[in-house]
Amino acid sequence: MKSEIDHLGAQIKLVTLPHGLDPEDDRSDQPKVILSLKSTMPTKLHELILDINNNNALDADNNNKITCLVVSKNIGWALEVAHKLGIKGALLWPASATSLASFESIRLIDEGIIDSQTVGLGLNKDENGLILKGGR
Repeated sequence: MKSEIDHLGAQIKLVTLPHGLDPEDDRSDQPKVILSLKSTMPTKLHELILDINNNNALDADNNNKITCLVVSKNIGWALEVAHKLGIKGALLWPASATSLASFESIRLIDEGIIDSQTVGLGLNKDENGLILKGGR
């Protein structure tokens, strides 16, 4: 077991991306932090992936290239970066389905997928039971 862990440890390298905030910036100012992350990190992630993949271009088996990104919904923008680079991606929601439903409820109401006045899900469905977008 230990040799397997040692082997996997050699394949995983943790890196950080700059968040774009200056040392004196207030990190409790959430709107400022989010804006800084969204304006800085996509470019830095793009550069990091290119750097890693280009440095491993001579690897015939592609074992050391980034070929897939798995990200949480909070950094879903990373999937756009992956797509631009031709890399597959997956969105992971590690919290419960209830949390995801709460997180998405306003968008689902705005798009007419659920009805805010109905108890329970209130899904708008057609005669075959398929969920409709934008009303009944």
